[in-house]
This record gives sequence, structure tokens and C-alpha cells, in this order.
Amino acid sequence: MRQSLGRFYDATLGRPSGRNRRLLEESLRAIYRDLEALEASVSLREVSRDLEALKATVALYSTVHFRLPLPPMGGWAIGPDFACELVREIIRRRPRSILELGTGVSTLVSGYALEMAGGGKIVSVEHQTEFSALSALNIEDHQLSDTAQVIHAPLKDIVIGGETFPWYDPSCFPQDRLFDMLIVDGPPGHLRPLARYPALPMLMKALTPDAIIVLDDASRPDEVSIIDRWDREYGPFAVELRSIWTGMAILRRGEGEAASDASLGS
Repeated sequence: MRQSLGRFYDATLGRPSGRNRRLLEESLRAIYRDLEALEASVSLREVSRDLEALKATVALYSTVHFRLPLPPMGGWAIGPDFACELVREIIRRRPRSILELGTGVSTLVSGYALEMAGGGKIVSVEHQTEFSALSALNIEDHQLSDTAQVIHAPLKDIVIGGETFPWYDPSCFPQDRLFDMLIVDGPPGHLRPLARYPALPMLMKALTPDAIIVLDDASRPDEVSIIDRWDREYGPFAVELRSIWTGMAILRRGEGEAASDASLGS
């Protein structure tokens, strides 16, 4: 864009004269200044994000004694800031049974946090065969087989209130246990609008009365709408919003205003 404007500047400045030339020159210089400010702002945001990720990574590794390095975080996987908040919640609330939608680094982090909290088990549901196998291998390598389990549940169309959603095959879920924490990090949001909405309609009966729900990517418009819909249909919930890059929401049954909390990495 900068090069294109430069070529435009060179090609046109020779043609106008007098006042028009001065106006054109001033306009193009203003555009250059705006571009420089934009580039500086983007760079600062990127640096700030990287610094926050570094702080969260240091906090995570200082808090949890991992037996092996974790797989890369960020991108499709949870970020280190989300991992810190997840550890905080598990140690604070000491859940005995966690159900997770979408396996990965969060499964390992949760397994370690459960060990620190005195025990418990996480069951992680994943629709992709290769990710299920990789997560199971990571669990074994980290010696978390007594704490973490992966279940492969392919996506199938389910109908909720006349709406069709691609969601995990319900027959693959454990049928004989209750969970006091639900982590919602799947299915992928690109599958359809409100892709993660079915979590509560499908799983509410599998949660204990005091269970908490942890929602990743809570700053995305779809997830904001999902929280509002859950609250109207299954609430009221007390909602805590955590200040991390992708957004994190923690829902508890009961009245309450939305709140925020600092992360371990701050």
C-alpha cells in the first residue's frame, strides 16, 4: 500500500499546479502519517501480546511442575494465559470430575492441576481421530493416564429447538457420572454460527448443581451470544470474564453481575 501511494504521488504531483498541487501533497503526507501511526500501533499490539504470553508462560511453568515440556500453545491450542486461569480455577475449586469439549494442551494442564489439587479426573471429548490419538499419546508421555482420558466422538447432526448443529455424538459420552466442571473449547466455531451452544442443552443434566462452566474464545461475537442465550435459557448464571487475549468466561449458577479477574500472568 505504501509503495502504491508512493507511485501515485510521483505520477500525479507533476500534473496539478498551484493550490491543487499543495492540497494533494498535504493529503498524501497525511496518509503517510496515518500509515506510520497504524504500523506503529500494530507493532505495539503484537509486542504487548507477545510479552503477555511470555509472562503467562513463565507463571505457568513456575506454578506447575511439568514432567515434560508442553506442546506449543496458541493458534488452535489454548494460550498460556488461558492455561494459567485454568490452573487457578482447578486449584481453587478442586473439582473431582471435569468434562472437556476439545482436547489438547488444556487436557494436560488440567491433569497436572488436578494432581496439585489432590486428585480427580478429566474426560476430554474430541471429534478428530488424529487429535484424539495425539492427545492420548501426550497423556501417556506425561504420565497422566490415571488422571486424564480422551474419548473420540465424531460429529453428527443434532437438532435442538428446531435448529441443527454439528456436534459430538452423544452416545460416546460417559452415561453414568456427573461432572463438576465443564470446559467448552469445541467444536470449532467455523462449523456454523453458535457452534458451541449445544454444550449446555446436551450436557446440563450431566453437571452437578454447583458445577462451573469454562468457555474459551469468550470475546468472539458468537461466544458472547452463546453466554447470553445460556443465561436466558438455563440460568441465571454469575459470569466472570477473564482478561486474556482470546477471552475466557466462567459461569456459575446463581445471581450476579459480570466480573473480571486478573490472570496468574499479570
